Parts: sequence; structure tokens; C-alpha cells
Amino acid sequence: MRPDTFISGSPEDWMHHARSDLTLAKIARHEDVLLENLCFHAQQTVEKALKALSIYYNIDFPKTHNIKVILDILKTKVTIPEEINRSSILTDYAVTARYPGE
Repeated sequence: MRPDTFISGSPEDWMHHARSDLTLAKIARHEDVLLENLCFHAQQTVEKALKALSIYYNIDFPKTHNIKVILDILKTKVTIPEEINRSSILTDYAVTARYPGE
């Protein structure tokens, strides 16, 4: 394992966290809930699910929130459907959209 990689927990653990984020992303919009926060949880859902798949296939992945980077690594061993490839547009919600002024 490269020093810049992070593999901890089982695929099931990662999917449990991904499902939790998905539940949060599906919360009905309330006036006090920012759309960006719901999008953050959607991004986290995809990121964690892809990392679960990486662990399942024993593929090292870097410490990153960039969905495209994770997808590109996965593509070396797994066929990724186009609708999953399009999920990389959520990457910006991992960090930049979570804070005021971004």
C-alpha cells in the first residue's frame, strides 16, 4: 500500500456510511437546510460507495474527495456505467460548496 492511500474498514462498513449519507441527502428540503448541504451528502454517498467498491476489489485509492480520481482508478479493474461516471460532477460539493462565500 502506498503511503498516500487510505484503506480502513470493510466494504460493508463503507456502504453503511454511504447509505447513511444517502438518507441525509434525501431529506426533504426545509427552509433552514441549505441545498449545498444536501448535495454534500450526495457527494459523500458516491465517494464512500466507490471506496467500498475499491476495497472490495483490493484497489488502493488515495486520500481524496475527487470522485473522478476514484473512478479512474476503479476503471482499471471494473467496468463503470456511464451514469456512475457522471457522478463526478458532485466533487465540488465535497469541500468548496460547504462554506460561506465559496
